[in-house]
Amino acid sequence: MPYEVFLALRYLRAPYGRRTARLLGRVAAGGIALGVCALTIALALANGFRDEVQAKILQGTAHITLTRIDGRPLADWRAIVARLERMAGVKGAYATAYVGALIDGPAATSYTILRALDIESERAIAELKPSIGEGSLQPLVENGGGHRVPIVIGAGVAERIGARVGDEVSLIVARGGASEVEPQVIEARIVGVFRSGLFEYDSIWSYAALEDPSVWPTPPSIISVEVEDPFAVARVKTRLERALGPGFSLTDWQEANRPFFTALALEKRLVTALIALLVGVAALNVFAALSLTVVERRGDIAVLRTMGARTGEIVSIFLIQGGLIGALGTAIGIVAGLIACSLGNRFRLVRLPAEVYSLSFVPFDPHPRDLILTACIALLVSLGAAIGPARAAASVLPATVLRNE
Repeated sequence: MPYEVFLALRYLRAPYGRRTARLLGRVAAGGIALGVCALTIALALANGFRDEVQAKILQGTAHITLTRIDGRPLADWRAIVARLERMAGVKGAYATAYVGALIDGPAATSYTILRALDIESERAIAELKPSIGEGSLQPLVENGGGHRVPIVIGAGVAERIGARVGDEVSLIVARGGASEVEPQVIEARIVGVFRSGLFEYDSIWSYAALEDPSVWPTPPSIISVEVEDPFAVARVKTRLERALGPGFSLTDWQEANRPFFTALALEKRLVTALIALLVGVAALNVFAALSLTVVERRGDIAVLRTMGARTGEIVSIFLIQGGLIGALGTAIGIVAGLIACSLGNRFRLVRLPAEVYSLSFVPFDPHPRDLILTACIALLVSLGAAIGPARAAASVLPATVLRNE
């Protein structure tokens, strides 16, 4: 073992009754551990919130939305869907449409966005089916006719209008153009209630079969595209734009939600910077502990210098000691942070009002790269705090110290 490491470990333990230096060393390691633990928890919470919201968005929205630039219906939508599904990077495509409506239920009337569900598309059915909590999609798929249209509504919509599976409701939609709008009443029957987990969707969306002419008298105007890699959607979007040519508008999910994710990224950076300041404040204890060690070990330093120790070797003793304090505090802080994240996930400690945040629970998701970043910050700050005392130790004059001893 190099003698620099041996002496750094010896000074860190501070034997022979030097309780003040030993106490300051432990306080320094504890302060760094507290800052690292807080930073680990904060980053894990930010990651969990972002990933959860991102998953909900991907669950309820298309990866790419295709429309005509002029907003008119897509008369040849089946041919466009078939063409899209043959393109590289595309996992599936299906047509849809939206219309605002009033839904009159047993207890109240509420607003809903009625969305068209392409019952001939296995991809569209598979996307909605896991969210069905009550009832079934089968009546929509069969579309057996009758004077009432089968619909599936969100759990929030069902709660507001006081409806359950099997209840009969009325949908009031606006038909016509800008110059003349006429209300149309559609008699419907609730065949299912879905719960996606995203409050905005559950509280406002409803589904009706795209093939039902009483609800959708014109061809659909939107095609939803699902890509194989949602995080490489920009590359697929560019490829589709080149293949389809002018006349179409394509919007990917990252572009549609860019302001939201930009705000989340900015918040994460600010939280990281603020808690990193806490680690910096804790590093002042490293400076104090090493400064006291230098004062107490002036005689040892003078003896080492007279025995031929070079300036760099003296500096390295105290840099190693500062690094050991930082490494100890970092290890304790990361372990404590991971334990806290595990307990937070197990007991669901961070609960949110779903009507505000779209989530009822925020998981802790510590990423390896964030743990590495946290460890690097703590170690660099600890080494930075050790530079001053190390330089002070190197400037000790052996003759003066030994004469005074």
